[in-house]
Amino acid sequence: MSVGPSIGLVLNTEAMTGKAVAFSDLACDLGFSDQSHFLREFKKLVSVTPLDYLHQVKQETYVSRLRYF
Repeated sequence: MSVGPSIGLVLNTEAMTGKAVAFSDLACDLGFSDQSHFLREFKKLVSVTPLDYLHQVKQETYVSRLRYF
């Protein structure tokens, strides 16, 4: 199952809009049987947990916004 771009898009959108997406909903939408399976596969694919990835994206978004001022 190739979900990399889909996951990244959802989490990047969440970071930029501030609208929270529950990992359990995301897992279900992507076809995983449960949240723990999604979390394991995400960490295997990206090397960090979804929450850590989300924090990194938010930080990068914040820093990039500061550069324009």
